[in-house]
Amino acid sequence: MDIAAGPEASLRRVEELFDAMLASDCPGRGKLWGIGIGLPGPVEFASGKPVAPPIMPGWDGYPVRERFGTRYDVSVWVDNEVNMMALGEFRAGLGRRFAI
Repeated sequence: MDIAAGPEASLRRVEELFDAMLASDCPGRGKLWGIGIGLPGPVEFASGKPVAPPIMPGWDGYPVRERFGTRYDVSVWVDNEVNMMALGEFRAGLGRRFAI
């Protein structure tokens, strides 16, 4: 995906893939209760909006959290992708052996 294509094209594709996943008959699939999105640039965590992302033209201040929260009627967390990867490692990866 070319993130430089802007938020409309990029997030439209994410929504298409997400809708297909939700419509599938995956084993163990339950009710959707939240969405986490990692972006490759600075994010104001409180608002869920990118802040002057250098490689993401057109994304500055885009309401990512609002878009997905409205569409899927769930809580949405948006943060920098590296922070999201670190949380994933802590929760389910090699980092789960370490307590903070």
